[in-house]
Amino acid sequence: MVVFPLTVGEGCLLLYFAATGPNGARVSWFMQLVIASTVSTTLFYVLEAFYGRCVLTSIFERHLEPLHYLMWMVAMCIDSVTLHMLMAIQRRARGEDKLRCERNLAEVLLSSQTCFFAAFYGNLLRPVSALNLVLMCTAFSSFGLVLYRNYEVVKVATMDRFAVSEPLALRFLFVRRAHLTKWCYYTIVWVLSVSHTISIQTEGLLLTGLDLLKAVLAVITWALYL
Repeated sequence: MVVFPLTVGEGCLLLYFAATGPNGARVSWFMQLVIASTVSTTLFYVLEAFYGRCVLTSIFERHLEPLHYLMWMVAMCIDSVTLHMLMAIQRRARGEDKLRCERNLAEVLLSSQTCFFAAFYGNLLRPVSALNLVLMCTAFSSFGLVLYRNYEVVKVATMDRFAVSEPLALRFLFVRRAHLTKWCYYTIVWVLSVSHTISIQTEGLLLTGLDLLKAVLAVITWALYL
């Protein structure tokens, strides 16, 4: 409740400074999307604080919070749109190349939704059956496709030396790796929790650490484009 409003405020301040800088027109929309991801996360927490937490029990006998699944799905979709739009604008793709980029983004958005809905119902449905395993495999397969498509779009963009300089390519790689880090962080915490390696309290602390990590990575990413 404290960290996210401060992060949004800092993002708006950086957005103001970027608009007055030489690259303001190129980075303002990018910052707006990143801020939108932070704002959406903040709104979910605010709703939870006012209306209470909806906590279910997973098949692993752990807490299962639908609102958090929805929050993470929205954040991943916004992050993916940001990354793909950033690559498309830098390369100025046309014709078949542009259609391929749009198709890849559509696959990423669909896979992001499939990942979280399949994981949620795979953790929830009882009695436990083969359907749970199918849903969990679908979730991890969809997550893998998101990571691959995001890797692919950055790789193609950074190979185009006429459109992307080497310093800019390094910035793009950092953005992609930042997204990969925070997404895989949640996956690792989830695996540790369902295997009962860590307690519910430790899980909560690690997820709070994820929230802070997302804020730090967002600020660093903004700073790269000032």
